[in-house]
Parts: sequence; structure tokens; C-alpha cells
Amino acid sequence: MDKKKKTNIRFRISFIKRISHFEHSLDELKLKERDVKNGNIELNIFISVDEKNDEITFKVDTTFFINKNKKRIDLFGVEIIHGFEVKNMGDIFPKNEKRKLEIPDNFMITLLNAVIGCLRGILVLSRTNPEYQDIYLPALNMKKILPSITKLES
Repeated sequence: MDKKKKTNIRFRISFIKRISHFEHSLDELKLKERDVKNGNIELNIFISVDEKNDEITFKVDTTFFINKNKKRIDLFGVEIIHGFEVKNMGDIFPKNEKRKLEIPDNFMITLLNAVIGCLRGILVLSRTNPEYQDIYLPALNMKKILPSITKLES
């Protein structure tokens, strides 16, 4: 029986950048504090894999919003880019029939945990409106998020 060779994946965060941030006051939106108690979150994650430069990049945008009178009202949000350098990525990960790298789900989940942790920190640093200080990004199941990531061509 063949044993799979265990490979240590060496990686580091190469950059983190906040692209944009917005925040509307409740007065501006003509809302009361109780209106934002039952909000929603839209989370979009895009990934780009650059084999030549051993880099995996995530672009994440998130918007916190409420629905009032059947209308979506955006409260605040942030967009970030988070890059990882993965040493010798082309030698570590197998390629599919289209000659694209197949990155294992367990490793992707590791990267996603770092990205979402970073997103949480940037949200905390970006929010200036005290009315939103008690609104948090909930715990996320990365296994459920993984299939919804949009892959961008490098």
C-alpha cells in the first residue's frame, strides 16, 4: 500500500491592504438604533492564484445591511486584498487537466481563516460610528464558504 508523502507547505502573508471602506450614520439613513439590531451580512470572496510568483491573493468585500420596508439599506462595509506567498507552490500542488494548480481544501481553509481574521481586525479599525461598535462578523464555517469562492483568472 502506497503511503502519501507528507509535504510541509511554507507560506507567509505577503501583503494586506484595505481597498475601501464606507460607513453611513443612522441619522443620515433616518434609522434608529433598534433598526440595526437584526442586520445581515453580504460576504464576497475572490481568489487569484499566480503560480509564476508563488502567490495566492484573496479579495474580500463585506457589507453589513438591514432590510426595512422591503428595501436593502447598507450600513457599513470594507473591501480588502490579502496576499500569501507559498514557497515552490508549483512543485507542491498537483495540476488538473487544464494545467491549473489544485490547492487542497485544508490548506485553503487555513488561508481563509487568516483572511477572515484580518477582515475582523480591519472592520474594528475602520468603524468610527459608535452605533455600529456592537455589530460583529459572526463565526464562519470555512468548509461551507469554500465552494462559494469565485476564482479569478491570473
